[in-house]
Amino acid sequence: MKPLADQWERVEKFQARPDDILIATYPKAGTTWIQEIVDSIMNDGELEKNMRAPTEIRSPFLELFPPPPVPSGIDVLNVTPSPRLVKTHLPYKLVPISFWEQKCKTIYFARNLKDNAVSCYFFDQMNKSQPDPGTWDEFVEKYLRGESTTWIQEIVDSIMNDGELEKNMRAPTEIRSPFLELFPPPPVPSGIDVLNVTPSPRLVKTHLPYKLVPISFWEQKCKTIYFARNLKDNAVSCYFFDQMNKSQPDPGTWDEFVEKYLRGESMCRQNIDL
Repeated sequence: MKPLADQWERVEKFQARPDDILIATYPKAGTTWIQEIVDSIMNDGELEKNMRAPTEIRSPFLELFPPPPVPSGIDVLNVTPSPRLVKTHLPYKLVPISFWEQKCKTIYFARNLKDNAVSCYFFDQMNKSQPDPGTWDEFVEKYLRGESTTWIQEIVDSIMNDGELEKNMRAPTEIRSPFLELFPPPPVPSGIDVLNVTPSPRLVKTHLPYKLVPISFWEQKCKTIYFARNLKDNAVSCYFFDQMNKSQPDPGTWDEFVEKYLRGESMCRQNIDL
């Protein structure tokens, strides 16, 4: 993450072109597959043209900054003729604003949560730059608790710490990015207790809908990152979380849960609707 943090200004100031096509995905969601499909469509299905260069040249990874002399994604994009096919794993709020100013076409691609979890687990085992995922059971518990899907918190925390991953490991996520409305049984401190002793700048997590967020955030004009997920994937995650979390009402069968979810009777769905 440090190379990305060191080069973050280049990402922010990247100049999109009006005919750029942006492929935005969650990691391990089938990104390469959709890159190949779109490249084929752009070349009228002539597969020989797909073989003209490796995927990372035909569809450069915007925020990739490998060690020299390998060129960065931005270096490759700067010499790529239009129309360019751009890959990113950045969430909406971190995508360079020039993509929206140029009204670029964007393809957002998501994957079934269970498949994504399996892929993330084995990728984390293989990729030594990632934290060790532990056993599969340990990983699944963290994944369902949201400790594996605190992707946006980890990215923002890394940027705030100039990409020094050692600083990301200084404390658990719930200490580095406290959960505002969390009130566990004593003696575990509440999210507000942790926030009150956290030095600035603070990274605050909340699941509260807009109308219930403390007004002081808007009065202080705090930066806000809103992150949403494909509704179907969200439903699957909520179902298994409710099964695991005994403080939640029993979700019943999958079919029963889906009916409640669609009627807005699930806590997850209520937050979305609000």
